[in-house]
Amino acid sequence: MNPFLLTALKKRLQDDLADLMLETRDGKDEDKRRPVQVFIGDLPPKKRAPGQTDPLGEYFPCIILVPTSGSLEDGEDATVVAVIFAVFCPEDGDAEGAEMDFALLLSRIKQSLRPCVTKPLEKRFRLIEDAKGYFPWEKSDMQPRPYIQATMMTHWRMKGLEGEGVAHV
Repeated sequence: MNPFLLTALKKRLQDDLADLMLETRDGKDEDKRRPVQVFIGDLPPKKRAPGQTDPLGEYFPCIILVPTSGSLEDGEDATVVAVIFAVFCPEDGDAEGAEMDFALLLSRIKQSLRPCVTKPLEKRFRLIEDAKGYFPWEKSDMQPRPYIQATMMTHWRMKGLEGEGVAHV
């Protein structure tokens, strides 16, 4: 897998979603809106002093990019990247606003990545279709309330590091 794919995806999504403000809650449990944060691999480690609790929703809304599998096909690296995305549901028992934020975030992710089908990301990472299409996604059966979370599987083809002129150790 070409490691530059993840940083290119992160930058693309951050740039394209910078204006999207979605519900969250700060450490004082006050509702507010915040831009979508994009992470590679996992959420950042929690930063807290002993006895202190984490602010609910500190990292939400968010997208987490996780490479899940790969292979070498026709001399190119093929990589599957899970795009895990989640929004905050501020009201217990009333998920309508969160479902709307979820649908909006899903739509904006697809809008951001759709051009990569015909014009490779950074001129080297091509989004390809799998048996389910370009943007298959699904919610998990177990939702981590008060959040709504789903995973979109994306498939990429690219030259490996050998094709980039990177020295091997």
